[in-house]
Amino acid sequence: MVFLSPWPLGAIFPRDMFLIYVGVSLLLLSWAVRIVAEGELRLARCPVVPCLLLLALLAWFQTISFSPETLGLLSGNTARVYDEFLPSRPEVLPFDVERMPPAYPAGSTISFYPGATQREAVGWLAVFLLFLGVRHVLNSPDHLRRLSLAATINASLLAFFGLVHYFSAETSYAYWSIETDSNIVFGPFVNRSHYAFYQNLCTGLALGWTLQRLARGEAKEGGEGSPRRESGRRHRRKSSFFSLVLQDPAFVWMGLALVLIFAATIFCQSRGGTIAFLSGFGMVVLLSRTGSFDWKALALFAGIVVASTLMLLWFGFEPVLNRLNTLWEGDALNPRTEIWGVSLPAFWSHPVWGTGYGTFYFIERMNRVLGTYRGRVAEHAHNEYIEAMVEGGLIRLVLTLLLIGFLFWLGVKALRRQRGSVHQGLVLGAIFAVTTAAVHSIGEFGIHMPSIAVLLTVIGAMLAGTVGWPMVAKTKRQEIVTPRNDFTLRWGGIAPTLAAVVLVALGLFLSYEGWRLARYDALRRRAEVLEGGEHLRERLDLMTEAARLVPESSKIHLQLGRELIGAGAALARQKDVDQQLYINLSLEGLRRILLARDLCPLLVDSQVSIAEYRGLLQEGDPASDYVERAKRLLPADSRTWFTFGFQALQAGDEEETWRCFRRSLEISGDSQKRILELSKGRLSSEAILEKVLPENPQLIFSAGRSIHPGPKGRDARGPYVERALELLEERDGELTEAELFLKGNLLEERERYEEARVVYQRAVIKRPTKHDWRYRYAEVLFELGDYRKAVREAEIILVARPRDKRVKSFLEKASRRLAETK
Repeated sequence: MVFLSPWPLGAIFPRDMFLIYVGVSLLLLSWAVRIVAEGELRLARCPVVPCLLLLALLAWFQTISFSPETLGLLSGNTARVYDEFLPSRPEVLPFDVERMPPAYPAGSTISFYPGATQREAVGWLAVFLLFLGVRHVLNSPDHLRRLSLAATINASLLAFFGLVHYFSAETSYAYWSIETDSNIVFGPFVNRSHYAFYQNLCTGLALGWTLQRLARGEAKEGGEGSPRRESGRRHRRKSSFFSLVLQDPAFVWMGLALVLIFAATIFCQSRGGTIAFLSGFGMVVLLSRTGSFDWKALALFAGIVVASTLMLLWFGFEPVLNRLNTLWEGDALNPRTEIWGVSLPAFWSHPVWGTGYGTFYFIERMNRVLGTYRGRVAEHAHNEYIEAMVEGGLIRLVLTLLLIGFLFWLGVKALRRQRGSVHQGLVLGAIFAVTTAAVHSIGEFGIHMPSIAVLLTVIGAMLAGTVGWPMVAKTKRQEIVTPRNDFTLRWGGIAPTLAAVVLVALGLFLSYEGWRLARYDALRRRAEVLEGGEHLRERLDLMTEAARLVPESSKIHLQLGRELIGAGAALARQKDVDQQLYINLSLEGLRRILLARDLCPLLVDSQVSIAEYRGLLQEGDPASDYVERAKRLLPADSRTWFTFGFQALQAGDEEETWRCFRRSLEISGDSQKRILELSKGRLSSEAILEKVLPENPQLIFSAGRSIHPGPKGRDARGPYVERALELLEERDGELTEAELFLKGNLLEERERYEEARVVYQRAVIKRPTKHDWRYRYAEVLFELGDYRKAVREAEIILVARPRDKRVKSFLEKASRRLAETK
């Protein structure tokens, strides 16, 4: 399970989650057999266990249906949100058709989307049971040593595959042929940061294995009566360490693996992964300064870093440096800080219980403001601690921090106890892994990847169990056994039997939930592939079956409802069609859409759909009310505001159209092309500038070039260029580097080359790594006849981009002109 889970894109698909759940179930089955065989239930005293249990129970609590009065007492703001986005009176369908009852009564749960929270609760239950199973079944040093070896082999294969894939495939494709929405694929992971997250965990395990093997080698050489023991401690420190490292083939292979893993982790250009690794290194240094470890770990780290740096120089260090330079230039946390900024108001509104596990996507969009991460979709907070605050309130945040704190406390406690033991290195490696995860989670959502969650849970469980390990001294061949501190329950044989039954039942429940979601996903995907009217019946059957399997999913009911209404409308356009069939399809579709809204009132598409089909309802709020709810749910979604504007245009309300189009462009330029196409035939350039385009110089400039492209349109787009320049010159003293570059473009457009040269020079000085900007600067120098400086700028670009044909051609042209002037 640990070995295979990262390869299918990090196990992000439900079918992979089903296999993980089956693996957890088998682990629970083995524990149940062991309990029955021993005739007693033995539970370790571990403070991490109640934290995980409470995190899972909190998710289940958020799906409980409460009366309006009770919900108002528990979370008044949650009740107010329901009042805002649910109608005061339920809608009534014609012909006395009954509404479909939702799996969770509308507006009765703490979670705004209890279906998503239920899936998250099952995931947390799986994590809790996996931790519990590993803690009680796989809790010996040998188990951690074998895990470390397996993780090292797997990480080496991942690193090798990632490098080969990087140099032979586009970064938007996984396995050379699977197209993804990401442009930062590395190895089998869709996101390079998740690759680095996983590899840092493996690096810690590999380091622990290496240090333990070193300690075991010293124990063999330093036993009673050995010549090396009699020669004294100083002689051993000078010769034993280096001789063991150089003469043992296992050390050589492990060293090569660590170098490859670390080099690939840095080369994937994950800034968070690099910081997390350095944090793990800092933890090792801290523990060595407190006397919990010696200098050998630092020597190993130093050797790995030096060898990996040499490998990176061979691969090409320039992309890595350019990426890391953004840490100092202020771009590293964008747009993360903007996401965090719009997330905090949701926490202040729901500080105790949160908004529900799995609801961050909806809450973030509802709180988003203009100017933040234009055009991006934030499914997660890119900060596990902030996401915990939003979705679970202070309760989840405190439990999360306690969980991490207890893991470190147990690890350091075990490390101090194992000082001078052969197992000390394994403990340190596990602490290193947990440190990287805790740090990387500040800027990434890696633990939402099932493969990472599985490995981190297993490491955490084994680290928590290290406190009870026996101490095997390196200098004396003796074992000091730690007294067990476990709960032991027999109850005349009832306790082990009952525990075994509960474990098997939980395993079956997990397996069923995994199968249910995997089957649902397969049906939904098959329905999406089928297109055309000839497959309509089959598509509807597949979607109906998917909705039956997962009745708590709001999205499948919405999708099915729209499909049914569309099928009814298509039938209505045909001749000699049974009108009753059309009515039945339309009403069934509307029932599904209303059900989708009841399951998740924050699902904006359901509100828009109800407004669109309001005429089919016998009673309900006006269509405008549903539209206003949708606008409040997505105050900063460009495409949705374009849709509102397009609907207003079809209704003949042009003033509302231009207002919605302007709002869409204020948010982002995603719909700019379509907006300009609809506007330029109806409005003059002056009217477009006044009514449609916001005061955004970049957008105004690009709009002018889109409406009047090419050299022939230079004069026609003059008003757009002048307006953009006016806006920039109004705040010339506070222009950013990007705005300076834009101003240079505008001045160059108006053939004011001398002014453009000055502005470009300021932009390049501020951002010397922006080679495209430097190229434009060189072109302006060429136009002004300063060929010497133009040649120098082109040469600077070619140092970083030696294969850039455009720059090479420009350098040849500028060099010829320079030679002619001489």
